[in-house]
Amino acid sequence: MNKHIKGIVCAVVMALTFAQIGGNAFAAQLSTNDLNLSKSEIAKLTNEGKLNDQNFINGILEARKTKTELSKIKENNKKLGITEFWNSVIPEELEQYYINDDGTVTLRDSNNLTTNALKSDASSKNTKTKLDKAKQFEEKLKELVSKVEEKNNKSGINKKVLHTDGEGRITNVGDFSGETGYNNVCDLTKAKKGDVFLGDMPGSNLYGDIDHAGIFNGNAYSDNCIFSNANPNTTAGYDKISGWDKAYNSIYDMNVWTTDMDQADSAFRMAYSTFKGKPYRLTGKLVTSSTYCSKIPWYGYLVAVNVDIDGFANVASGDGLVTPDAIYASDNTSVRNHWTD
Repeated sequence: MNKHIKGIVCAVVMALTFAQIGGNAFAAQLSTNDLNLSKSEIAKLTNEGKLNDQNFINGILEARKTKTELSKIKENNKKLGITEFWNSVIPEELEQYYINDDGTVTLRDSNNLTTNALKSDASSKNTKTKLDKAKQFEEKLKELVSKVEEKNNKSGINKKVLHTDGEGRITNVGDFSGETGYNNVCDLTKAKKGDVFLGDMPGSNLYGDIDHAGIFNGNAYSDNCIFSNANPNTTAGYDKISGWDKAYNSIYDMNVWTTDMDQADSAFRMAYSTFKGKPYRLTGKLVTSSTYCSKIPWYGYLVAVNVDIDGFANVASGDGLVTPDAIYASDNTSVRNHWTD
């Protein structure tokens, strides 16, 4: 075989080889060079069959360009260990704990009240196991609170980190505490039904940087238009956008860019019909008897149109929680509008 023919044969073999593995090679190149994906993110996209979709990859790159705070949010999340902490929490076990404002944790009795008897009764193996788990949770919780408070203090921010409802439950994935002196003005005519709204004020909390989340009902001319659940003393319903304007110096209108208008509408209707009137609890992602702010839009999109907007979800881990930060970080979302005061 002369050199010319041999060269042609080699070129053909290489072309066939690339045709066989080219998609994966393309994905690997983007994963390492452009997208900077973690192993869990790669696994998630692989499971969804999107890792070799060049249009989707390009869409991710464009979506990320709209998120000016993405690097900071991811860095803080990793440094503070926020997702690691919440992924280690089993929501069903969380309901067994009575959590105080100082971070100390005890167990509840069968009547849902604290009991000192359980503390002293270590004769039962089952009880001892529960006590040990409660102690481990307390240590991890106090460590996270300390890290977040230290970060805020270094920035000159005095912000309460651990909130409880007076009945031993952590209350807020997102803090909707009413007027804080801001004067934001959201132009809802620029938003679309099904958009996810994220409210942020300075400093970090137990769940990241962003404080609150809800889903827009599409009515740009109504004050009651953000469906959410922010207060443990109320049930899921509409937040006033005027309240958001006063509570948050930064408000993001997130477009779930991987869906169309009909799908976004379906996601809103799913979220609303599932959680309207349900109480506030930090329960499992797919539990429908109760909810919290960022779980509402996440559930609507996942169940209605099979789009996961939890950007921090680890396919290899447990249930965990979905946080406002995770929705901002999701490669299925982009910033449609951003209002600041």
